[in-house]
Amino acid sequence: MYRRKLRHSRVKNLYKFASAKNHNVLTVESSLEFDACFHFEYSDDVVSYEAQPAGFYYCYEAKTLPYTPDFRLVNSSGSATLVEIKPASIFSKSDVKQRLLAKRQAARVQGLNLILVTDRQIRVKPMLDNLKLLHRYSGLASMTTCHYLVLDVIRKSGVIKVQSVLEKISADEGEVMCSILSLLQLRVIKANLDLETLGRDTTIWC
Repeated sequence: MYRRKLRHSRVKNLYKFASAKNHNVLTVESSLEFDACFHFEYSDDVVSYEAQPAGFYYCYEAKTLPYTPDFRLVNSSGSATLVEIKPASIFSKSDVKQRLLAKRQAARVQGLNLILVTDRQIRVKPMLDNLKLLHRYSGLASMTTCHYLVLDVIRKSGVIKVQSVLEKISADEGEVMCSILSLLQLRVIKANLDLETLGRDTTIWC
């Protein structure tokens, strides 16, 4: 086992993702890995996640090679899964497929599962856009009077449109919308983020 230290270079840009779930800032190597962070951050199945976790060695074409997974996810049961992020177009190459199989075999020796996640799973609209919008409100930790008013309306209604919440609360629409989005990112209320772009027509519930 070993750990890589990521450094900027002329051919590779580094991206930083502020994670409230992990209480830290993750450094990743590509914009695709950066976009994957939004899914991990707001997935109920992921309790915590780590970028560039401890690496290991695998055998390929009679050579022993180093490998560092892109992510290590931990679920609610405490079990961990390693993740490799790749564009689907790159994975179509035979060499990449064979290397992944060899890496998976080496991961299994350690009792770990290695999965592949591609851009086709990550860059899905409108889900990714919705997650990015919610992430803008991740720094709003304290509950305001407006938050409680919004919660009261939703709880009494059961299921309600954002537009109806705006109509029922006598407050600045921007403040009410901000409260709704921050409650969504805190997962106090819910919406079908994969079905429609977040807005006035979005259905929300507790």
